[in-house]
Amino acid sequence: MPDFEPQVLVEHIDNFGKGLSEWEITFVADMMDNPPIVYSEKQITIIERIYDEKC
Repeated sequence: MPDFEPQVLVEHIDNFGKGLSEWEITFVADMMDNPPIVYSEKQITIIERIYDEKC
C-alpha cells in the first residue's frame, strides 16, 4: 500500500477502482463530494482496504 493521503486514495479509487460494491461506490462518492477535514481511523481503514482490493 503506497503511503498517500486518504483523499488521494479516494480520488484514485474513484478513477480506477474496479468491481466496487454498491456500498463502496456510495462511500467513495460521499468522500469525493464531502471530504472530511480530518479522516477517522475507521474511514482510513476502509479507504485503504478498498484501494488494496479494487485498484
